[in-house]
Amino acid sequence: MHLSSGEGSIEERNLIAQIAVLRESVNQPNSVARSILAVLVEDPQLLKAVRDDHAISLANIKAEAANSDIAVLRWAAATGLAFTELLGLSSITMEERERLFERLLDGTYW
Repeated sequence: MHLSSGEGSIEERNLIAQIAVLRESVNQPNSVARSILAVLVEDPQLLKAVRDDHAISLANIKAEAANSDIAVLRWAAATGLAFTELLGLSSITMEERERLFERLLDGTYW
């Protein structure tokens, strides 16, 4: 799903794109996200770039959201789902995770 795909409301394009990217990061066995995590373990200074990127993404998400708290909550939930899976900490099934990502992507639910 891309920003220009037309899916979701115009106000949520950045949020929907971020959730979709996070979802895909856990569905690919050789994900770039896994490589990035490995590099971050070697050089924690690189976390600043990740934090800066998150700050930009969150600013865009908040700016376009009708309710910025709900938008940030959806983004944080998607981030948590992705990172717990990437780190091998998740105890939910793939089916549960997919259902939850679908719920996070569904702007009509929120």
